[in-house]
Amino acid sequence: MAQSFTGNGAGAMASVVLAAPNAEAHLAPLRALIGPLGGVSLREPGLLALRLLAADGYLLRQTLLPVLAELTAAPLPKCWMT
Repeated sequence: MAQSFTGNGAGAMASVVLAAPNAEAHLAPLRALIGPLGGVSLREPGLLALRLLAADGYLLRQTLLPVLAELTAAPLPKCWMT
């Protein structure tokens, strides 16, 4: 992932796929959450794909947890928060 066309030096990456009828409703909120750290797109109606990049796992987790909270619309398990 050191090459600019793959990860631009990122040390951690996460992919998230959401298959749900309301997938399109999550596009704008997710784009606001991830900013320049990745990308999110609607692959087809009801299918959303997201990729996050970060320098390390800790920084990745700081962005990934709010993403998962947005997608679940429910509190994440406490063990994920520590």
